[in-house]
Amino acid sequence: MPFRFAERWSDARSIAWEVLLLIGGGLALGKVLINTGASKLFSDFILSYFTGIHPLIVLMVIMYMAIFLANFVNNSSTVIILVPTLMALGDSMNLSPIMLALAVAHAVALSFITPISIPAFSIIYSTHLVDRKDMIKSGLIIGFINTIIVSFILILYSTWRGF
Repeated sequence: MPFRFAERWSDARSIAWEVLLLIGGGLALGKVLINTGASKLFSDFILSYFTGIHPLIVLMVIMYMAIFLANFVNNSSTVIILVPTLMALGDSMNLSPIMLALAVAHAVALSFITPISIPAFSIIYSTHLVDRKDMIKSGLIIGFINTIIVSFILILYSTWRGF
């Protein structure tokens, strides 16, 4: 079947425009943060608190910060906001930007505290079969334990692989 454009308004209405706008807006926001120097400014602010702290602690704090933010914004926006900032932070702290980006990506995947963070959780919560209190309790436990484990693994892997 050859490619064809949306010929009718009903075809155009069936497109998930909110997803396209979210991705496009997020990419634009990330680019603006980099181009305006806001990510560098934010990373310098964070750097002032992290100077002299062991990289393991830095990773854990970054992951907890990403989990917290992802539960009030959404995962995509959290990654788009934090990754450019952490790339600049990694350069300033002599840490691998790849390791920091992996930490944020994994952290937002662990943000199970509120229904906002992950779309599947919104669906689960809307069934009213799961209590918000239970979501918060289990999300905090999962986030806390996995952040410690992932931080250790990233530090060990970066030491072993040298990234």
